[in-house]
Formats: sequence, C-alpha cells, structure tokens
Amino acid sequence: MNLEKALNNVFLDYGEYADMMIGLSFIREPFAHEFREAVALTDDKQYVEAFKAFMGIAHDTFRCNDYLEARTTAEKAFRLFYEQQRYPASLLDEEAKAFVVSFFNQHIDEYQFQWEEEHQGEEMPDAAADDISNLYLARLFSVIPYKAKDEAFCESIGVRYHYEQLHMCVWFSSQITRGSGPYSRDEINYSARTTYNRLLNPSSLLWIGVVMGADKASLTAAAEELKGKRTNAARCGAVRKHVPFDTILKLYQEMMTAD
Repeated sequence: MNLEKALNNVFLDYGEYADMMIGLSFIREPFAHEFREAVALTDDKQYVEAFKAFMGIAHDTFRCNDYLEARTTAEKAFRLFYEQQRYPASLLDEEAKAFVVSFFNQHIDEYQFQWEEEHQGEEMPDAAADDISNLYLARLFSVIPYKAKDEAFCESIGVRYHYEQLHMCVWFSSQITRGSGPYSRDEINYSARTTYNRLLNPSSLLWIGVVMGADKASLTAAAEELKGKRTNAARCGAVRKHVPFDTILKLYQEMMTAD
C-alpha cells in the first residue's frame, strides 16, 4: 500500500480538526511515526487502521481552542485507544508517558531543524559557564519526571501544570530562531538566563521553579507577593526575587550530575 497517501487520507478525514491538533503544533510525519513506535505495529495496513482509530478517538475528545492544550487531549485519546485495543494494561502508563514526551519533542525538533537549515555545517554555540542553553533546558522540560505532588502544588498557586510544561518547551526552544509575528527578534537567543529574565508570564516562572525543585516556601511567598502587583513585569520581578536564575542554574546542574 502507499503509506504516505493512506496517512494523508486519515488527516484529510478530520479536516480542520487535524490541522488544529497536528498541523499547527506538530510535524505530521514525525507525529505519525512516533505513534507507530508507541503502539509497536510493523504491518502498514494495521498501522494505518490503528492511527485512524486514534484520530477518531482524539476527535471526539478534543474540546479546546488553544492548541497548547492538545497535550492533555493527546494523552487522553492515547489512553482510550490503548484500552480499546486491549493492549497490556501493565504497559499503559509507560507507553502514554513516552507518547506525550514525543508530543513535546515535536515542537522542539521543529525549532532545531529550522536552526540547522539556516546554519548548515555549523555547531550550535555552547552556553556560558553561568548559563544554560535554551535548547537544553527545553529538552529537560520535555522529559522532566511527572510528579502528582508538583501538579497539586502548581494548582495551589494558580499554575496549570500541563499547559506550562508544553508552553515552556516551546518558548525556550523557539528562542534559537528569530521567531515570528509579535514574538520575532533581531538576534537569535541561545541564553536561558536571558530568556528567564525576560519572561513576562509569572505562571511560567513559578512552574519552572516547581519542576526544578526550588524551595516551596520561596515559591509560595512569590505567588503571594505577585498578587499585589499590577503589571506582568512587576509580577515576574516578584517571582525572580524569590527564585532568581542562579537558583535555577544550580538546580539544573544538580539534575545533570545526579546518579
């Protein structure tokens, strides 16, 4: 069978929905490839039928307008599909986690591919000793271990855990390009320190602090203090006062050297 044509037909079957969930936020071919690996199907016909079944479930599940929230939908659809196919329940959590990580990395890969296309034959600069590469930090955010207690803490301070995870994967990795629209920049930014210190979303800064393991008392104090600020710049300043980038850098280095 013509696999590419069969997959395109699956995407066409769901029209605007497929464009919203996958076309805007993921490269279609890598997304389909990651799905194939997750469900471990080698037969092309079975794979296309399984992917069509997944898209049908995802279509019925999808109920949001913001494509960044497609992550939650993707996991729910994958879990429903996995159960309907009667795959071993013992593998579900592990497979779903791997599938969601692939969703994050589709975003990051797009920006890395764009950089490589524009800088053929070049090596991306290493971060300074007191800094982190934007791309490396985005990769860490994509695979950082999920902890229910972190999600619960995020909720207690008004932060949407899953939204911010994908948001920050996209935000930090996109800095290695010149961006687009209102988020365009004259110079490519490789520095996570610069990105962190320029962020104007206090929820994003709080999420970073939570998943990196910053002191919960400091994060709670930051969340309380920012409530009295009128502008996002002032709110973010309040968070950075309690959790400066040097704290994030130290926690990052500890993660990278942990056994």
